[in-house]
Amino acid sequence: MSFDAPISYTYPNQNQVIGNLVRMTKKRVAFSVSSRLGTLPYLCNPVQKTQFILDEKCEDPFVQWSVANREKMIRDFRFDRQNAEKVMADGLLGGQQEIEEYDAGNGP
Repeated sequence: MSFDAPISYTYPNQNQVIGNLVRMTKKRVAFSVSSRLGTLPYLCNPVQKTQFILDEKCEDPFVQWSVANREKMIRDFRFDRQNAEKVMADGLLGGQQEIEEYDAGNGP
């Protein structure tokens, strides 16, 4: 089972990493991957996660907060083009310098 890091944090070498995982397991690999878009969807859609809540009455605090604040998020939403352009320009890994740090085996 691979949780996020081998794919999301190895860009642009994710194909090699996935190939190595498949080679090592010789059977099945299950991936859990967060969006490489990172915060960009939130900059464009104020209800990004709340539209997929299946049980609005569950006790999870984040679900309860999201449900309680859904209308406010929609009402107060303002698209910030500068933030969106910064994310697109810098990338989700913080730009070339951070990518080089990961490639060298370091973390931010």
